[in-house]
Amino acid sequence: MATRTSSNLTIASFAGYYGGWASKEPENTSGYYFGTGSSYGPLCIKFKIPSINNFSNRNPAVTFSFEANGVGYYTTCNFTATVRTSNYSSNSTSAQGTAVSKGVKQSMSISASSFSSVTTSAITITSSSVKADNSTYYYCWFTSPGGNYQVRKITGKVYYDAYTQCSAPTSIKFKYNGKENSSPYTHPSDGGTGDVTLQWSGAKAGAGMGIAGYIV
Repeated sequence: MATRTSSNLTIASFAGYYGGWASKEPENTSGYYFGTGSSYGPLCIKFKIPSINNFSNRNPAVTFSFEANGVGYYTTCNFTATVRTSNYSSNSTSAQGTAVSKGVKQSMSISASSFSSVTTSAITITSSSVKADNSTYYYCWFTSPGGNYQVRKITGKVYYDAYTQCSAPTSIKFKYNGKENSSPYTHPSDGGTGDVTLQWSGAKAGAGMGIAGYIV
C-alpha cells in the first residue's frame, strides 16, 4: 500500500441558511446554519486544492473538519456529500454542476446544544479533470432525513499517495552464444561473432511514480 501524505485545502467560503457566500467563518459562539428547514439549505463549502504534481494519478481524497451542534434538538446528522464543479442554487435541494467524486453517506453523532468537533469521511476524487492548481471546487452536503445544524471553524485536507523513487534492477546478465554471464561482462578473447544480449530484472516502480524507461 502506498504511503499517504496530505496538504491543507484553502477554504474560500461556504453557504447555507443565510444565502450567498460567507466572506469568513462565524466568530465566537455564532455558527452557520444549514439543514432541511423551510429557510435552510444544504451546506456547500467552496475550496481550493493547492498545487500538487500528477494529482489525478495519486488517488486523491478530501476531508473536512469543523465544530457542529444540533441547534438544541438534533444529536445525529445523516448526510450525503459530493465534490462538484459548481455550487447549488440558494436553498435548493438538488445539486448543481458536475460531480467529480462518488457520493459518500455518513452519520455523525453531535451535541444538540454545544459545539463539538467532527471530521467527515474521506471522499475520493474520481474525475481526472480535477486540477490541483488552486482551482475552485465545491463540497456539497445534503442532510437526509431532516435536521438543522450549526457549523463553524471549517478546515479541510486533501490526502494523496506520496512519491517514492523507483528502484534499480537487482540482477543484470549478459547472454552470448546461448550462455549467460553475470555483470561485469568480459567478451571472449577470440573476438567471437554474434550479438550480446543484455537482460535485467528486479526493478520496481515507486509509489505514485511508474518506470518510464531505462538508460543503458
